[in-house]
Amino acid sequence: MTNKKTVLIVDDAITNIRVLNGILEHDYQICASTSGEECLQVLETADIHLLLLDANMPGLDGYAVLRSLRMSTRSCTVPVIMITGDNSASHELRALQAGADEFIAKPVNPDLLKLKICRVLNRVAQEHELARLRRQPVAS
Repeated sequence: MTNKKTVLIVDDAITNIRVLNGILEHDYQICASTSGEECLQVLETADIHLLLLDANMPGLDGYAVLRSLRMSTRSCTVPVIMITGDNSASHELRALQAGADEFIAKPVNPDLLKLKICRVLNRVAQEHELARLRRQPVAS
């Protein structure tokens, strides 16, 4: 049994999945999906801690996946880092407005990716701890 967090990589290019897997496989449990439709199915059944989502894919693109994800009762809080080959400010803004927690451009800088993943997962852990503390009765 592993204590590693599970990261779902979603990209229509197998080469990109392999690159991201190579960067992350030592620190995280990796799942992969090559389409938006498959991604949504995985999210409904698996315990995913973070989603690395390609913005531009055939069929359901990353933005459509993100909109569906944010409306889902099961997976609406899964943090998302949007990844795209277009690093323009307009694409970063669009990703963040759609509900992405972070944005990173291809080609991916491995150290930057690891740092952003760590920051997002730490923020989520802090939010869970704060929610837990709020549920505890106040001592009198």
